[in-house]
Amino acid sequence: MVDLSIIQFALLALVTFFAAMTQSITGFGFALLTLPFYVLILDLQSAVQLTLISTFIITIILVPVVYKNAPLQTCKQLIQGSCFGFPLGFILLNYATTTSIQIFVSVVIFSAIFISFFLKKQLSSNSENIKSSALKTGLYGFVSGMMTTSIAMPGPALAFYAQNNSLGKQETRAMIFMVFLFSYGTAILLQLFMNGIFETTRGSLVYVLIPAIFGTLFGNKISGKIPDKIFRKFVNLILILTATYLLLSNMIKLLG
Repeated sequence: MVDLSIIQFALLALVTFFAAMTQSITGFGFALLTLPFYVLILDLQSAVQLTLISTFIITIILVPVVYKNAPLQTCKQLIQGSCFGFPLGFILLNYATTTSIQIFVSVVIFSAIFISFFLKKQLSSNSENIKSSALKTGLYGFVSGMMTTSIAMPGPALAFYAQNNSLGKQETRAMIFMVFLFSYGTAILLQLFMNGIFETTRGSLVYVLIPAIFGTLFGNKISGKIPDKIFRKFVNLILILTATYLLLSNMIKLLG
C-alpha cells in the first residue's frame, strides 16, 4: 500500500470524487482531472494503471443506466478504430517520457478544438459520404485508442466526435461509456499481459475506490438536471482547462 500523509489522502479522495462526478455527468473527464495529480504520487505507469482500473469500475456502474441511448453503429466504428490505436499508445507509454506524452496530449486537444471551431460538418445522404463518415469516425476511434493505452485518456477524442456531430447529452454519455467498456477493458488486459498490475497500483486503488464510486453515483443523479447547452459548454471548458494545464505545467518543467 502507498504510504500517504493525511493531506495527500484528503486531496486524493477529493480529486477522485470530483473527477468521477465529472465523468458521470459528461461521459469523460476522470483521467483528464486525476492523472496530472496521480503522477505527483506515483510513477506514470502506475498512475495510468490506477486510472484505467478506476474508470473501468465507473463504466461498469453506468453502462446499464445509459446503454439504451447509445448509437450502436457509431460505437462499433469507434471501437474498430480504437483497436488500431492501442498498439501505438502502448509503445508511447513504455518508451516516451511523462513530460513528452502530456505535451503531446495537450497539443492534440488544442488542435481538435481549433479544427472543431473552424470546420463545419457537411451532411449528405449519398453512399460515398457515408463511407467517408465511417472512416472519419474510425479516425476518432484511432486517436481515442492511442490515448487509452498511453495515458488512459480515451475521452477527449470521443467528446470531440460528439460535439462535431451534434449528439445530445444522453447520446454522448451512452456512446462514450459503451466505447469505454471496450477500451478500458482491453487496455487493462494489455497491462496484465505485458506488465502485470504493479503493487503501487493495487495499494493506491484502496484510497480511490470509494471516492470514485460515490462521485459516480452523485454525478449520475444530477446529470439529468443539466440542460444540453450547459452540458456542451461544460465539456468544452474541461477540455480547454486540461489542455492548458498540461501544456503550461510541462513547458515550465522543460524550461526550468
